[in-house]
Amino acid sequence: MKKIMMIILTLVTVSAVAQRGGPGQMDKEKIKAARIAFLTEKLDLDSKTAQVFWPIYNEFEAAKEENNKKFMAAFKEKVGDENMRKAIEEATDEQASAIIELMYAKRGEDLKLEMAYMEKFSEILSPKQVLAISQFDAEFRRTLMRRYSEESRERRARFKNGN
Repeated sequence: MKKIMMIILTLVTVSAVAQRGGPGQMDKEKIKAARIAFLTEKLDLDSKTAQVFWPIYNEFEAAKEENNKKFMAAFKEKVGDENMRKAIEEATDEQASAIIELMYAKRGEDLKLEMAYMEKFSEILSPKQVLAISQFDAEFRRTLMRRYSEESRERRARFKNGN
């Protein structure tokens, strides 16, 4: 259970850092542009396929975001706080059980959504491209975290050197 909570906290933290923006941090628009560029490169789409693919992919992203909003609303309703880290740290056993139930319900909804859209994608893309989409989020997150770490190291080095 602790492992699951740590994974959630990590994802929420990455999301919060990404959304905060500001000096030294990636803002939401930069991340969105990087996602598009990363996926475009991964899929190597021709212009005709891209015209069909992107509206469906954008619909998929919007549906995932809606699932996240529903989860956060249900989380806040069950726990009474939208600060996930604080809520998890201070949760009673009953609240922890409710959070776990919500997490698995969300995973189920996310899986149904992904299966439906992977089916749609398979009508216009090759199986290899569909597989790339299914692996995309995890790979992009790793790339984003690696980039963020590199930028942080560079900033610390510049600061240390007085630049």
